[in-house]
Amino acid sequence: MNQKELLQLSEQEERSACGVGFLVNLKQERSHDVLVQSLRAMECVEHRGACSWDNLTGDGSGILTEIPFEMFGYDRDEFAVAFLFTPSDPERKAKAIQIFEETFRFYDLDIYDYRAVPTNDSVLGPIAKELLPGMVQAFIKRPPHCRTRASFDKLLYQARQVTRIKQKEKGIIKEFFFVSISTHTIVYKALTRASDLVRFYPDLTNPEFKTQYALFHRRFSTNTVTAWDKVQPFRLLAHNGEINTISGNRSWAHSREKDMGLRKDELLTRTGVSDTGSLNEMVESLLYRSTLPDLDEILAITVPPAGRKDSFYKLWSRGLEPWDGPALLSFTDGIRIGARLDRNGFRPCRWAMTQDTFYLSSEAGSFQLDETEIRKKGSLRAGRGVTVHLETGRVSFEDPAQNAKNYGATFDPRLIACVYPDD
Repeated sequence: MNQKELLQLSEQEERSACGVGFLVNLKQERSHDVLVQSLRAMECVEHRGACSWDNLTGDGSGILTEIPFEMFGYDRDEFAVAFLFTPSDPERKAKAIQIFEETFRFYDLDIYDYRAVPTNDSVLGPIAKELLPGMVQAFIKRPPHCRTRASFDKLLYQARQVTRIKQKEKGIIKEFFFVSISTHTIVYKALTRASDLVRFYPDLTNPEFKTQYALFHRRFSTNTVTAWDKVQPFRLLAHNGEINTISGNRSWAHSREKDMGLRKDELLTRTGVSDTGSLNEMVESLLYRSTLPDLDEILAITVPPAGRKDSFYKLWSRGLEPWDGPALLSFTDGIRIGARLDRNGFRPCRWAMTQDTFYLSSEAGSFQLDETEIRKKGSLRAGRGVTVHLETGRVSFEDPAQNAKNYGATFDPRLIACVYPDD
């Protein structure tokens, strides 16, 4: 039995406990050093990951950063970047790219150019090489009717979801994957050990690759054979833990597809996706389909605290069931970056702040910090989170229900309690 057959047999048994974290410059300064520090921190949590029998094919390592527009040579206000995993077979790749272009053209999204992603395949183990997809970055021009990057991102999401469905209808199943597609962020990930990610992607050693923030993840997957598309981070988040309620969460999502008049698979991918992958898709749908504008609020109602009785959580509990389980979630949409701990607090989360930088990791010691420069440090408590606002550098530990927008507001579900007399 080959690796692809093993993958198909095991894709329903998805559990993990990983190393995850991020750092962000609080002065809105981009530098290559932020990337270097995050890659070094990811190597420090290598023991949280796993390798196959070849001791080279890792369960996966990845990093999510700001798009290095200067390195690519494009205007950050006019372009989005899609990182694509494509079929390795040339004919199937051409077919997949054609579907991608036709669908995006329908949404008035022109693919301005492509870039073959530089890679060093010699660092891969035999299993990773067998499953290796094609890799390409697409540069997408902002259409005139998208006057903001937010409207551009929403249109990209719509086009991506329809592209995924059309690929499946044409027989391109699990071979074409949007690693990232955004006006703000980009993801580099691979089936490697942490130390080999930078060797596999030469882009990560380019001094022109500058970013204000970087979110890293080293994956440990049990009872499954991993795949390139399951490596984290995903497009918005990375996850250390398990979603124990995943079957129910997916069932509710499938029901919502029908209620919203969407096609099958348009909200959540039905098969071949991990629990974190499903959670990422649900968070994306809330960010781009609902009226909730802030990612930290979305994570709060998705992974709510225990015992909160205020009107904010009461209202949203009627609209969305909790995605429950031992979880540390780190997230960013290029506007905010942060982390949230589940209601039980079983996954540790340590943070430290200097005058210029905020650091967070699934364990202490991931970053090489001078203790004399640390202004504050601590750990997240159960059901709590932290958010860093990238444009201002403001660090907030307040619950979204208590922020300036929501505090004192009335969240009325508009329900009337009816009392019937005894028969």
